[in-house]
Amino acid sequence: MELLKVIYIGRHGERQPVRVPDTFEQDWPEADGLTLKGAQGQYAKGAQVRARHSEFFKLLQDSPKHVFCRVSDFSRIIDSAYYFLSGFFSLPFVYPTAPADPLKSELLTKYGSTLNKSACDALYRGHFTSSSPSLVPIYSSLHKAAEERKDHFASLEPVVPKLKALFGLSPTAMDYRGFYHLNDFLECYRANDKPLPKGFGEDDVEAMKCITYFTMYDITLADEIIRRVFNYYIFKELIRVIEEPSKPIFYYFSGHDITIFGILLGLGYLLPETTTYNTGITIEVYKMGGERFVNIEYDKMNVNKLLFPGMTSDHIPIEKLLETMRKELFKSDEEYKVYTGNKDFDYERDFAEAEAFRNC
Repeated sequence: MELLKVIYIGRHGERQPVRVPDTFEQDWPEADGLTLKGAQGQYAKGAQVRARHSEFFKLLQDSPKHVFCRVSDFSRIIDSAYYFLSGFFSLPFVYPTAPADPLKSELLTKYGSTLNKSACDALYRGHFTSSSPSLVPIYSSLHKAAEERKDHFASLEPVVPKLKALFGLSPTAMDYRGFYHLNDFLECYRANDKPLPKGFGEDDVEAMKCITYFTMYDITLADEIIRRVFNYYIFKELIRVIEEPSKPIFYYFSGHDITIFGILLGLGYLLPETTTYNTGITIEVYKMGGERFVNIEYDKMNVNKLLFPGMTSDHIPIEKLLETMRKELFKSDEEYKVYTGNKDFDYERDFAEAEAFRNC
């Protein structure tokens, strides 16, 4: 079989918490930025992806015609893309970097395209669309059902009051929909090998991970419409990249946990737990005879037969994958806009801007 192109959609590296109590600012000087461990993880991941197909990637000629990286305007995503590409191209590892570092700007301008606000809304801020008139009834129904799931909250009874006290919140200040930043605080300590704050243990970390999974799936992606809202942009882009016969031969998407979770769920596989930092989805496009096939892995695990049970081949016919993705799409951008209220969304315009942005 002949390898035609490689697609990698990755979660960002270990980072600092989004929100930190005042008394802990000395532990986390830069909110939401990548830590040294996160930068090293992304650098290593870029090198690993290139090494896996080293002979194939010799065709790249380090040309932006062959490499296409997509990022959004989040510091952790931009930095993850910078370190991933640095590792991929065997560039020197430099940490930390300033936001306007010329080496970072040069690398991302050459190979990458920062998504415009409309595209960012489509990809990363789908949960903010809960105020859209078309989605309010759906979210309300999911939230009502979630509140009745008492089993999910029993394990949180010890940890949530401690976290609220740490953040200076009143006991009634936040329901399960606001737990993310509290969980994020503990997760960042554990992921970056720091001792947990006094009074917290591993049971607290695991409890908060469970609620993150619960809120990500049960009150968001479990609903078909909301899942399609999340996946609409990335599936349109993946279909376009896979169908394109030539460039790019390497497509890299720097994303979030819900990016990975949503893609796999849209293809038919429900992850049993939340994603960890530096994990990702690899899609390899092959040609054999006159047919094209794909191979899909998540975090080094082949998921072809998990996504398409009953397959007799080890590889997925390309049309089978494309058909599954197309079924997840709305009929048009206009239908997407109806659900989200994202009136400025225009995928074709955004992709044209991306092509123009890169030094092609």
